[in-house]
Amino acid sequence: MKNSALLFSVLLFLLFLFACGEPKVKPSVAEIDGNELPSQESWDDTIYFSKNGKLQAILVTSHLREFNEAKLKLLDSVNARFYDKNEKINSTLVSDSGKVDDAKKEFTALGNVVLRGSQGRVLYTDELSWNSKSEKIYTDAKVKIIDGDETLVGVGLTSDKNLENYVIRKITFITTEEKIK
Repeated sequence: MKNSALLFSVLLFLLFLFACGEPKVKPSVAEIDGNELPSQESWDDTIYFSKNGKLQAILVTSHLREFNEAKLKLLDSVNARFYDKNEKINSTLVSDSGKVDDAKKEFTALGNVVLRGSQGRVLYTDELSWNSKSEKIYTDAKVKIIDGDETLVGVGLTSDKNLENYVIRKITFITTEEKIK
């Protein structure tokens, strides 16, 4: 009986010893890799962006992985519609993938990005970010804009989301096709 009480006391002490460990460190956004499991996952999902009760954008994705601790959503096959102040579509975007940084209120489209403005301009790039606070799009990547007969190629762009007012930081090529009469 005396030995079993001693054994029980030793086991209880060891249990308390192992239970008191160091606290677990939460990963930052930069530490998310392909091995970490998302906190939520869904297919054929829709994300809505609004500002002051007005619809700004709707993103549709084939696959969404959400990481709550990092405040990050990873998206596959993105199709987005951007809206003006009257909630009418003013541009559309498609890309291979994307991410939503909830902390920055920012969406980044990645891979074969095509943005079509309502005025007919089309932007092609490999990466394009949209900040919902400033309502601006930007990239440091190579861009190509086709506007009717004119084609502009350069590196780096800042614009409104409808491609009406844009600046290409380093223009590398401009061409205008002559219409054949």
